[in-house]
Amino acid sequence: MDCAPRTPFRRDLNEIRAADHSMTLILERLRGFIHGMTGRFRATWGAVDQQGDGGGSAAALPRPVVLVGSDDPSSIRTSSGTTSYLLAALENLQMTRAIVAVSSKPGILGRCLARLLTFSRDSYIWAANYRFGRLLCTFRSRTRDRRIRRAKAIHPYVIHSLGWWYRPSKWPYIVYTDATTAMLQGAKTAWTVPSQLHSTRMQMEREYFGGARAIFTMGHEAASSLRSDYSISAERIHVVGGGVALYPANAPVWPRTGHTIVFVGREVERKGLPELLEAFSKVRTAIPDATLKVVGITPPREFAGVEALGFIGDRAELSRLYIESTVFCLPARQESFGHVVVEAMAHALPCVVTSVGELPHMVRDGVNGYVVPVGDTSLLAERLVTILQNPALAASMGHASERRAQMFDWHQVARSMLEFIDQDDI
Repeated sequence: MDCAPRTPFRRDLNEIRAADHSMTLILERLRGFIHGMTGRFRATWGAVDQQGDGGGSAAALPRPVVLVGSDDPSSIRTSSGTTSYLLAALENLQMTRAIVAVSSKPGILGRCLARLLTFSRDSYIWAANYRFGRLLCTFRSRTRDRRIRRAKAIHPYVIHSLGWWYRPSKWPYIVYTDATTAMLQGAKTAWTVPSQLHSTRMQMEREYFGGARAIFTMGHEAASSLRSDYSISAERIHVVGGGVALYPANAPVWPRTGHTIVFVGREVERKGLPELLEAFSKVRTAIPDATLKVVGITPPREFAGVEALGFIGDRAELSRLYIESTVFCLPARQESFGHVVVEAMAHALPCVVTSVGELPHMVRDGVNGYVVPVGDTSLLAERLVTILQNPALAASMGHASERRAQMFDWHQVARSMLEFIDQDDI
């Protein structure tokens, strides 16, 4: 029996031993928990392929599919909502493969470091170096890889959704894009690469596109650029378009009262707002009560009959605006696809657009709207007046738009990708 007095030193030593024993028990339980969770993850994502180690056993489940977005993949603000709509379609269709979504946007420290390392006294050059140079591309690629590993996706098959470029992935991947640097060169867009960075950007894209198992494009112009500017073989390119992001709550009704033109866009020059405002002044001469509702951006000054509504985040409110309008107009100078045109078509609106990008494939001239040359404000005004003054023609074109909108389906886009992955992953 220990009769030694319980000195402060002896008491502290006993407490340390007890704490050490408790910590040992905690660590043992933590190891058991981690071991159990590892088994659950492997059961969910598929067993690790041991062929490279000589095991010869295949994965128990198909590869999980990882959708990579430039920001939060579930947000409608990321790439104009494209990634979120594609994610929803993938999740609705897929039963055998796990679907994982990750953002490639680096943390605040990474973005600040990239800005610091690309510094230039010329603010324009600095912004271009940061946005289009190799450094941010590398940071985004590393963020992508780190978050894929964190998601416990074993041997994933990666889908890069539009919105950014990456270094080739060590995992098999496909690309979904609406444009290339080559096709945007010379155009005034937020994605046009300055001439001093053009050759570097082109080399990065050649590596990125060249490493892809396949490239899915939203439009024919991007597909053509991939063939001619990047030497991508035709069999690796798939034109799949996009889908309708906003459907009306109730079936659209014709005829509609009033003479309302609606425009939706977030870039003044590229979307052709100056041309529309000029054409609208001519429309008002023929139809004094005509109104133009501008969504997304604010005109540089006030115009008679023009209502600037700004950004409409409430999708139901935007849908009501489509329903209450007579004709949709997007006289873009450059447009790779045109999601808002498909939205307007789904709401049974006749559409007047320009002959750029994928717009002539959406709007059949004289059937569900009109297609006019870029910059021809006189013809643009004439086509708008024709629709506004002829309710029967507007109704006919509106119903044709509603039927044609059924061609654009996010589930079909997702199905095309999954079918390719299933075939490629055999």
